Amino acid sequence: MKYCAYCGASLNDDLIFCPSCGKKVVWSTQESEESAPSDVLSESAEEIYDTKEIPVLPDDIPFQLQTNEKIYSIVKPEKNKFIIKFTFSTIVTLIFIFILLVIFSLFKLSVPNSGTNTVILDVVAIFVVIFIVIILLSFVTAVVAYNKYYYWITNHRVIGQRGIIGYVIDSIPLENVADVIISRQILDRLIGISTLVITPIGGRMVGPSGYGYNTFSGSNVFQALLPDKATELQHLIFNLRDLRKKNTGRVL
Repeated sequence: MKYCAYCGASLNDDLIFCPSCGKKVVWSTQESEESAPSDVLSESAEEIYDTKEIPVLPDDIPFQLQTNEKIYSIVKPEKNKFIIKFTFSTIVTLIFIFILLVIFSLFKLSVPNSGTNTVILDVVAIFVVIFIVIILLSFVTAVVAYNKYYYWITNHRVIGQRGIIGYVIDSIPLENVADVIISRQILDRLIGISTLVITPIGGRMVGPSGYGYNTFSGSNVFQALLPDKATELQHLIFNLRDLRKKNTGRVL
């Protein structure tokens, strides 16, 4: 049996081009596992999936690349839209607290007790001031946090970085990606963005539901992307995942 020297596929003697990888046949009599490059995309695969490696220096990324690992996309959220959503997410709990306090105050004001009315009004006024201060602090926090948020897509994994003062980096191996979902909740639609949610095999690390700060944690949630960019990254992850599974022999 003869094999393609590029992808290791078995070939008939009369073939000129490999039906698996599309490259001109270079005969090899070795076993396919020995001759096939396990972790590197072939030129024909790059043409088929329209993926281009991004050349980076070690100092350009805050993590160590694995053997034969190449970066195919470096993603940064849309700044203004990220700040709007991050700010909203950090104060959403205070909105409910404020509503409860207003309802409680109105109930107390309806009770004829002149001694408590002034105190309650003072409490509400103080809370409003505190609420405005927290909104401003949330905005400043969002601006600082934006500088920490990065996403990388390689031919081995999907990597996320996030934080405020420090930062955390984690990743999902491509062969463990079960699905890639584009989420557009009400706020996303209002400001014209999409959220990319990567579902690993066995469950979801962080879901797109809710507006709390926890939706901004986890390498599997890409926040504040333009809709076209989210679709492009979705296709890229699917394609690189399929190639990774083929190269590693993982079929799950």
